[in-house]
Amino acid sequence: MLYLTDIFGIQLLENRLLADSFGRAGYFVVAPDLFNGTPSTVDLNDMTPAQKEVFLASATPEQTDALISVGLDYLQTVKNISKVATTGYCFGGRFAFRWLAEGTGVSVGFAAHPSNLQNSEIVAIKNPVAIAHAGEFQ
Repeated sequence: MLYLTDIFGIQLLENRLLADSFGRAGYFVVAPDLFNGTPSTVDLNDMTPAQKEVFLASATPEQTDALISVGLDYLQTVKNISKVATTGYCFGGRFAFRWLAEGTGVSVGFAAHPSNLQNSEIVAIKNPVAIAHAGEFQ
């Protein structure tokens, strides 16, 4: 399983505990450090627009996809896992969706309240996905 964290990264205790819980359930889990050791210490909603811009510029889709690719390659070539699932939360949720496009090597995914998800990323999905998203009911 590829576990894709929120902006607080794998350094956050709760993210490590969740990855461990997947492991206890029998999954081999890879949790790439999506921020190269510099995750956010502040929620995106609490950042100024300038802070948000700087943070997101340091974790572009191209940079993040490259890090995820290393994790996926490890699962497939080193561990010989042929069916890879991904789960992503907030920031990582967008990337769980991105990696469900055809030809990526990810078989199934789950995302909880994905942030910054683009319509083009949604329509590119070719594999099964589940989503959890809270919102207001009118």
